Amino acid sequence: MTSHLTHTSVPTTVGFSVSDIAHATALLLGDDWTAEPGPWNVSGTIFGPYITAFQFAVDHEGDLVIVYDANYIDDALPENPELPEGIRAYGEGIFHYLAGPEDGLDKLAQQSAKAIRAITAR
Repeated sequence: MTSHLTHTSVPTTVGFSVSDIAHATALLLGDDWTAEPGPWNVSGTIFGPYITAFQFAVDHEGDLVIVYDANYIDDALPENPELPEGIRAYGEGIFHYLAGPEDGLDKLAQQSAKAIRAITAR
């Protein structure tokens, strides 16, 4: 089978996956948090002391997103959290608008942990 796709450059390897970002974020958030990888490690979900879970993925525009449900009354999440720099809210959660794989695992996890702390007011 011949591919009709052409590539002008060789893809580079990042060295970590989206599920790695979720796992590193859960570690930063503390002992009450765990992470599970999604299929093929292209997503990851973290669980903590809340009903809602936080799902990490990359959207069709290439942004790292964290999807969560803020409607659980028992979670008592703030309605308009003050998000850290580089993070913006959208309909289903938040996204890193100034980030990319070149930022590295540690920085992406730190930013994600700051955002989740803002979302949960902890």
